[in-house]
Amino acid sequence: MLEKGLKPDKFAFPVALKSCAGLSELQKGKVIHQHFVCCGCSNDLSVDAALVDMYTKCKDIEAARLMFDKTAVRNLVSCTYMISGYAHNGYNSETLGFFNLMRSLSVKLNRVSILSVLLACGNLGALRKGEWFHNYVIQTGCESHILVATTIMDVYSKCGGLHLAGILFDETAAIDLVCWSAISGYMEACTKDGYDEP
Repeated sequence: MLEKGLKPDKFAFPVALKSCAGLSELQKGKVIHQHFVCCGCSNDLSVDAALVDMYTKCKDIEAARLMFDKTAVRNLVSCTYMISGYAHNGYNSETLGFFNLMRSLSVKLNRVSILSVLLACGNLGALRKGEWFHNYVIQTGCESHILVATTIMDVYSKCGGLHLAGILFDETAAIDLVCWSAISGYMEACTKDGYDEP
């Protein structure tokens, strides 16, 4: 586009950034970011969110957070990119902290955000936080989604709450192969280790 003398607009940038994110092309993403600044398209919500997404998927979490903090409006899209980026890059404590920020901003969590927080709880072995967040998920009405229910089972299993995982497993209406896998692996491990939780 630039080679042909065409000036990219705010609609071209998110597409280019999405490509960089998908290919983990951080350097090309940074070049596009510079073009974006030079074109005077700053403070465009869709481009800002695409930049946060690109930086998180390219594993530059610090740059993603700097970009997020500079955004004029912190909405569900940019928040979801940021919390998901934290969770999938192993920033578990930051994921939980960002959840609190989203609540303070009155940004309602979607399934991706919920799954990110659950992933962090499981990775941290934070049973009490997992239980608290499970209650929060019930209040949002997302517990019935099979992937959310399975992830909650996984959190309980990883955190030593196998009986809680079993209760949720028994209450889940649509048991699928993923549910069975989430709980059976931990049951097998506990049996081998002689673990018998009441």
